[in-house]
Amino acid sequence: MKNSKDLLEIVLRPSVLLTVFTFIFFLSSSHSISIISFSFVVLCLLLFFAGELLGIRSFTQSSPKKESPNLLNIGYWIYAVALASLHLNFYASGGIPLFQPAIRQFMNPLLTTLSFLIVPASLLIFVGYSNSKNSKLKMLLVFTATLFFISFTGFRTEVMVFLFSTLLVLHYTNILSRKQLLQLGIFALIFFFALTFIRTGGFDSNRISSTVSAYDFVVSQSGPLGHTNGFVQFADFIDMFSDLPIYGGRTLISTLVGVRTGVSTTSTLYGPPYADFGFMGSFIFLFFGWILGFGYKAASKGSVYAILHSLVLVFLLLGIETGIVDLIVWLYFIAALSYYKYNEI
Repeated sequence: MKNSKDLLEIVLRPSVLLTVFTFIFFLSSSHSISIISFSFVVLCLLLFFAGELLGIRSFTQSSPKKESPNLLNIGYWIYAVALASLHLNFYASGGIPLFQPAIRQFMNPLLTTLSFLIVPASLLIFVGYSNSKNSKLKMLLVFTATLFFISFTGFRTEVMVFLFSTLLVLHYTNILSRKQLLQLGIFALIFFFALTFIRTGGFDSNRISSTVSAYDFVVSQSGPLGHTNGFVQFADFIDMFSDLPIYGGRTLISTLVGVRTGVSTTSTLYGPPYADFGFMGSFIFLFFGWILGFGYKAASKGSVYAILHSLVLVFLLLGIETGIVDLIVWLYFIAALSYYKYNEI
């Protein structure tokens, strides 16, 4: 039993997951990347590992120094805001995006961001219910309702974040047994593939290849010092303080690779930092590594630690395809860093 637990902890180590899924992703592509592109990926992974070690060594507590606030009440309030935002967004855009994908372009960005807070809200409610009567039944009802609502947005990324962050939180907090977690994991995979089929009518085998190809092209066009000076990774932040219209990060990638204006192009987790700063962009992986290393060590020590670590880990792994350029994802990383530092004071 101890050996299997140790093996699971090794498998769940962020650097292991990131390395394995990165190479699976690139090997699944029909496009072979250049030596420079490959070298940048390896450099990023090495810096991530270094950051992870620093993060693990930074955590020296047996439990959070400051007690968590009432997670259940906070979860309820955030859930209510997210649900209201979701319904307002559907009303404003004129339908349900899952069944009418074209109307996603009419969804309000602020309402969309607020509606996605249903994910952390659900996780807060799960851990809030963990010691209550009929806790598993209550969690099942919240899980089903959340999955139902978030699926209507048509955004598969958020569905995956909810499903797999739920699995991680329930693992780290020991709310469910391993058998129950395995059953939930199988359900999560089946549900995701079913949603993908409903959303697109099938599976696009060229998507990975086009993403890897875009990354390789970004490297060839950007040069060793980069080209866009932060306007890809941090486009949403820059847009908040700019009087001029700013391209979204993935839209700017489209201009680099020669795709028509207005189209969103993914270039893997490694494309945006290289486009912005070239090889120097790899140092962002020290930051990613520290956050994930600290969270990996802390996740089993407190509920909020588990929630934040699970969210940023899943977003990082999904970012292997999509990249980390969205404001809400950066906010999760900032929230994790802030809470970790808050508990060190």
